[in-house]
Amino acid sequence: MMRMPAERREPVLSGSLFGRLLLYVAMPGLAGAAIGYALLLSNDGDDGPPVAAANVGFADAVERAAPAVVNIYSVRARRSICDLPQYRAFCQRLGVRQRGRPLAGSLGSGVIVREDGYIVTNHHVIAGGDDIVVQFSKGGEARATVVGTDRETDLAVIKVEGTGYPTLAPAAAVRVGDIVLAIGNPFGIGQAGAAGDAAEGALAVSVSQGIVSAKGRERIAGNPYHDFIQTDAAVNPGNSGGALVDVQGRLVGINTLIYSQGGGSDGVGFAIPVERAMDVLEDIISHGRALRGWLGALLGPSATGTGLDVLAVYRDTPAARAGLLPGDVLLSVNGESAASGQALSHWIAAAEPNSRLSIRIRRNGAVRVLEAIAGVRPTD
Repeated sequence: MMRMPAERREPVLSGSLFGRLLLYVAMPGLAGAAIGYALLLSNDGDDGPPVAAANVGFADAVERAAPAVVNIYSVRARRSICDLPQYRAFCQRLGVRQRGRPLAGSLGSGVIVREDGYIVTNHHVIAGGDDIVVQFSKGGEARATVVGTDRETDLAVIKVEGTGYPTLAPAAAVRVGDIVLAIGNPFGIGQAGAAGDAAEGALAVSVSQGIVSAKGRERIAGNPYHDFIQTDAAVNPGNSGGALVDVQGRLVGINTLIYSQGGGSDGVGFAIPVERAMDVLEDIISHGRALRGWLGALLGPSATGTGLDVLAVYRDTPAARAGLLPGDVLLSVNGESAASGQALSHWIAAAEPNSRLSIRIRRNGAVRVLEAIAGVRPTD
């Protein structure tokens, strides 16, 4: 009896195995093919340049702030011999009409703080300038008039005609360690000249970067109304009057001083805080000068270690009219402690003229309270 060969049977896939193959093999393959096809369609045969990684820097802050920072320089005429009265007739007989070309001298920098053309700079930047010209960071220039200056804070306000100027908004607060940028015209290298404009897309200002090294620096320039921001951003001659801004491009202060052995940047620069600069600006615009409260007494550290000794009282001053005497120990003014002469000077200067001052003193061992009316500190 012959045996028939056994039938060959194909294996049958179970439902669970088929599902796993579909999940891990077929579906990813189909998805990859679809994505590749979509990329081919979108590329349309144009490979194009590779996309570079974004540059992490401060370009956005500079782009916002730099248009409001200006160069300031003076223009004065160079006189020729034919401009002198004794030679004028002689030159006319010879037909000579020679005129000297104007000379441009770089003075420093400034910051536009109002759209109607008000610019804050340093007093020492414009002092002695014959004809003050403002050059804008992206080209163009305009003559400026001096609105007023304040020697005690080394601030000045100038104005150019027109409206719609770019401005810098003040920063809300700044802390030691915050990154800051100094924007200005060091050494006049951004100066394009009296008739020149900056190249398209170029800036006639320079930018340096650092941090806030300290706040409230006093007695740097021998003035009781200074409380500088210290920075290690490179600040050089020509940066004076320029902007110190934060990484959002907001105004932190007005660059004013450098501390250097050789006259260059040694990583110690000083800026006037924006709050003080804006207060002086508003006073100068409204009153022609900065207004400060005044008591009219000379104070010094007390030998007792508490309060301030009254060393002298000037005649016909709020202190004299209130009955303050030499030898008194000043303890507080309107509750503000007299532990620091510098801090108290700032506080009294910030007092509104004609406001009431409650002066707490110690005289002959007894504590008394005197009432004074704040005066206006003389400019002399």
